Amino acid sequence: MAELKLRSKDPDFLRRIIQSALSERLQTVTAGIKKQKNVFKNLKPSINYQQRNL
Repeated sequence: MAELKLRSKDPDFLRRIIQSALSERLQTVTAGIKKQKNVFKNLKPSINYQQRNL
């Protein structure tokens, strides 16, 4: 995993930037998970049955 070191004269400003970036990423991941759940819900039962028996 890569390491990133940041320095700032105003640690609160840096903290807000990092929190904002993490929040945006979390929303993107959450949206992707919800999208995948909908895809799985819409699969035909026969496809689900075949996957379980592999």
